[in-house]
Amino acid sequence: MSGKLLLGAALAALLAGCGSSGGHKADKDRVASIKSVAVVAFSVPRVVAEEAGGGPLAGLTAMVSLGKEAMGKGAGAVRGNGDKVAVDAVAGFVEELTKQTDLRFISMDSVLGNAEFKAMVQAADQSTGKGINHAAVPGLPVIVLSRSAERSDFAARSAKALGVDGVVMVDINTLNYFLYTGTVGTGQAKAKGSALFKLFDREGQPVWESAAVVFSEASAVMVAGAVDPTSAPRLHKDIGATLVKDLMKSYRGD
Repeated sequence: MSGKLLLGAALAALLAGCGSSGGHKADKDRVASIKSVAVVAFSVPRVVAEEAGGGPLAGLTAMVSLGKEAMGKGAGAVRGNGDKVAVDAVAGFVEELTKQTDLRFISMDSVLGNAEFKAMVQAADQSTGKGINHAAVPGLPVIVLSRSAERSDFAARSAKALGVDGVVMVDINTLNYFLYTGTVGTGQAKAKGSALFKLFDREGQPVWESAAVVFSEASAVMVAGAVDPTSAPRLHKDIGATLVKDLMKSYRGD
């Protein structure tokens, strides 16, 4: 077995040994050694709409048609509200994880304004490949995460460019609004879904990986299958916060 394969096997064994049930793996000593971090990938479904069965108008107003030129480039038949959801969700995510851990995030402006990081984004982005149904915070790449102990070169290079101890990636792979009061796409809506979270150290090695459930505590007004823009930011921010709350349950072993 080559040295590279031995290293991969050893890391996989380490993460498995430090893990718990429910899709959670962490090396808490290595997590504790990381102080400064940056979010370098945060994606959600391209169209976040009312869940199936929400009525004939569910989600229609969340979608806008793309022109033929964009569609010809493989962008898909519809463009949704995912990037707007992601912007608010990442804010709630960072705020809540900062409260619950010793991790200290550099600002998104610092990440998005870093010239070296910006030069890496296009090569790392998967939004025209297997992540075609995903949208990201504008300026960040879409990265479809999988459960793996593999080292990430993008994570390592990003950490070095941004001058941080580690980087975070989040892939909210399913997300929908659901009505808990009202009928036929109109009423009060919350959001639910599932995600995968990864924290990488400065060398690009994964030190904390966990599946997490989104089940928002906040709600928003939904009309004809779409969330009202004036009440959307609070709900979307809570998506990120509730993701962290579920993440921390696994980490603490609650």
